[in-house]
Amino acid sequence: AALADINISAPRQAVGASDDTNTPPPQQDLNLTVSISDKGFTVAASGAVLYQNDVVGQLPTVPKGPDGKYDLAGLTKKMRAIKDQFGDETKVIINANPEITYETVVDAMDAIRSEGTKILFPDVILSAGVN
Repeated sequence: AALADINISAPRQAVGASDDTNTPPPQQDLNLTVSISDKGFTVAASGAVLYQNDVVGQLPTVPKGPDGKYDLAGLTKKMRAIKDQFGDETKVIINANPEITYETVVDAMDAIRSEGTKILFPDVILSAGVN
């Protein structure tokens, strides 16, 4: 099933507010998404540009290991790097292909939420279509 998120926020202007050019631009939501497929994990964000090894146009991925198992430690490491860059973000949306097992989705959620005692992304949301 296809999923679309549309974030809409009306511009806010106080009555009598002046044009203050020193005001920082509003913080845009990261809209971080982790997709799970039979190949591994792919990380994307509509509110910022994320690249694999700083290669433009290449989304960060965490492929399955040589043993064919999901690299959960690699996913946690990738999420830690994103958290270091976007410290205020707490939300991640998980998308999973229909053939992905419930156990794999739960393992990915755990890998995204924390690294040891450090909380990374505590607000994990399953997208529509994840069983």
